[in-house]
Amino acid sequence: MENPKIYRKALIRSCRKLADFHDKLFDQLVNLAMSGEMSDADELFDVGDDMNFKLSDFEKISDANVQRIIGLLHQTKACHDSLVNTNNLKN
Repeated sequence: MENPKIYRKALIRSCRKLADFHDKLFDQLVNLAMSGEMSDADELFDVGDDMNFKLSDFEKISDANVQRIIGLLHQTKACHDSLVNTNNLKN
């Protein structure tokens, strides 16, 4: 028998895990792009510099691997947003 409270807690945990996965995958996207097509830009930064990238900063990169990860990031965000909206969860 389904327990609504336990189910909701599990759903919230799932959304948090999905958001964490998205953040970690985005970090890997930045690392991949900065070691590949954006390596020239990477040389402009010193170790420890804090940069705030957006997904749109990588959309025009031609590297197929970067593009696959971008696609997965879009899917992950859409799934997360759908779960949050459908189930009336707080972000």
